Amino acid sequence: MGEMSSIAAAEAVGGMEGSPGSRSEALDPEEKQELVQHEKVIARGLGTFFQVGIALSEIKKKELYREEYSTFQEYCRFRWNFQRNYAVRLIRAADITQTLKEEGNFEILPQTEFEARELSGVSKNGLLEGWRKLLNETGNQVPRPEQIKEYLAPYKKARRRGKKADPSPKSVPEEPPKSAEEAESLLFDAQKRLKRFKKNATDSDSDMAMALGELSQIRKFLKGLAQEARKNS
Repeated sequence: MGEMSSIAAAEAVGGMEGSPGSRSEALDPEEKQELVQHEKVIARGLGTFFQVGIALSEIKKKELYREEYSTFQEYCRFRWNFQRNYAVRLIRAADITQTLKEEGNFEILPQTEFEARELSGVSKNGLLEGWRKLLNETGNQVPRPEQIKEYLAPYKKARRRGKKADPSPKSVPEEPPKSAEEAESLLFDAQKRLKRFKKNATDSDSDMAMALGELSQIRKFLKGLAQEARKNS
């Protein structure tokens, strides 16, 4: 039933049976109504991680669980039959998606918690810039999790190092690659630039110039290999 199946199961039986500690702190009528509305969202969730994450975030932040449960962890366990860390993942994924939606004005957003999870660990500016470039790369299609992981990796590394990410080299390498691995990496970069150029993405002229330079260096590398092979034959 999807990533929220545990919620459906818990709702069907009214939550897990157990004896959570009660704080005996009554909610006022407005808070009770808010809790009811949030729990309706969670119960209907069944995969809509964004709405469910937002609802859980509000319940956690305002401690709307406090009338029947001592902690948010107890609330998640006994009311919805999942662990706190799963709830935290949903909250974090919803927060990332909300940033893309409200601050980046993106219409195309992550569709699952797993996709959004791959965007964690990036600064806000890196998130917005990286998502924009990634959508250019995919032709405004929702990228797969492995694409997100690969493309956002430079931004994550840059944040750990405390500097702005630049996933592309600033200039064409001055020398041909020295190994097949380096040549393969250079070819991969050139292919990405040519794809962006084909889609008329931002800085497409620069992408074409860079790609042509990289392909020229790869050609030199292959020519050197051929000459070496002839010498040894």
